[in-house]
Amino acid sequence: MVSKMVSTQNSKRKLNLLKGKYTMKKVEWIICPVCGNKTRDRIREDTVLKNYPLYCPKCKRETLINAKELHITVIKEPDA
Repeated sequence: MVSKMVSTQNSKRKLNLLKGKYTMKKVEWIICPVCGNKTRDRIREDTVLKNYPLYCPKCKRETLINAKELHITVIKEPDA
């Protein structure tokens, strides 16, 4: 009984994929603005980040960023 339900759900999912109801969002790694290496975070096309503290495990720095539609901007902090 359970295997029939799972197989029908999978076949419905495949049919919806063929009809174009599900689309894959583009996913990219966030690149460190200081050293240029990949960080541990990824963003999708529809991700919006505001004042996000991005940490780079290689250079061990934290940078504030904004991200929208895979475009990342660095927030400059004023010196105190």
